[in-house]
Amino acid sequence: MIRRLQRKFICIVMLSLGLVILLLLGSINLLKYHNTAKRADEMLRYLSDNNGRFPDSKRPPGKREMTAKPAGMNEDTGFKTRFFVVWLDEHGNAVRVNTGRIAAVSSEEAVSYGQCVARGGTSRGYQGHYRYRVLTQDSGSMVIFLDCSTERSSDRFFLLLSCAIGAVAFAAVSCIAALFSRRAIRPIEEAMEKQQQFLEDASHELKTPLAIISANNDVLELTVGTSQWSDSIRNQVSRMDGLLQSMLALTKLDAQRPELHMELLDFSSLISQAAESFDVLANANQVSLSLQVAPGAFVTGDADSLRQLVSILMENAIKYAGPGGKVVVHLDKQGKSLCFWVENTCTELPTGNLNRLFDRFYRADTSRSRETGGYGIGLSIAKSICLAHHAKISAEAVEPKSIRFTVSFS
Repeated sequence: MIRRLQRKFICIVMLSLGLVILLLLGSINLLKYHNTAKRADEMLRYLSDNNGRFPDSKRPPGKREMTAKPAGMNEDTGFKTRFFVVWLDEHGNAVRVNTGRIAAVSSEEAVSYGQCVARGGTSRGYQGHYRYRVLTQDSGSMVIFLDCSTERSSDRFFLLLSCAIGAVAFAAVSCIAALFSRRAIRPIEEAMEKQQQFLEDASHELKTPLAIISANNDVLELTVGTSQWSDSIRNQVSRMDGLLQSMLALTKLDAQRPELHMELLDFSSLISQAAESFDVLANANQVSLSLQVAPGAFVTGDADSLRQLVSILMENAIKYAGPGGKVVVHLDKQGKSLCFWVENTCTELPTGNLNRLFDRFYRADTSRSRETGGYGIGLSIAKSICLAHHAKISAEAVEPKSIRFTVSFS
């Protein structure tokens, strides 16, 4: 139980941290990418407003620009900016090409870029590492390509760097969470230990008076004979002793005190043997018990624990099936997995979430549980056994008026 809580705590911390890092780094990189595209679009707008060229820097300041400069632009920007322009007619044929501001692209390549963009139908975007803008004119269109290789390389480097930093931070915090997880759940561990100790002490303290009551009742029966009152005392002592035994079994399972002797078991044979011992109980309760057990189904587990699991589910099914009811025990192989379920008819299906039946001391029908002698502990023990074997147990309603308890071994 403590180890499960510790693992759950670590998983929650790692998941929360991972989401925070992912959102933070994703937002930063997205903003950086958007800022790169925005600055490139401003430069493309400036070039398109000036007919695909930088204004002559030797002209008077008041007559140089036909439009506002992009933010951060200075006198050296024109010498550092690499771009080329392609003019196309209305049929998509190249009319004119200007590659004077870039050496990495030939005129033929520039035309190919321009025609490819024109066929795409978008007014702006990326073609390779070039940001482009398409401006429609009277006689065709002008396509301006801006070299953004430096900026995009910087964006990729920043993305890789941020991912590396995020991974290191995630690993570091995960290690810290693993180291301090035991300290974080220590209050819960202490509370559970006190609870388990209380249950053990209470169970042992109650055993003595129960033994005395049972012995005194036996003496009374020897002296004055049996009566309805002595029978009632014996029944209630037996019920209380069963409850104490169940509580002790739960505390031992929670503390993981019993050592499980894991071995390869013939689960088919184990179920068949357990079913034989319940034939008498089924006949006494006028319940039809049928087996659908696939032969040769093996599972790795503790024989005593798995035998107890099967017994709990079968006994529970027979008790609640009622006179004239049916109980079906099924086992089949699904690849490398085993599916074991016990299904029984019932006069009235429990309402709400059926998986609550595995909660301790939970009883869907209190009056019915008292009639059958239930304490709301058996299914909780079954769940603990499944957890110890890394198996899953669930409950579901099956029409008409049947309930099925399924155990899956992976």
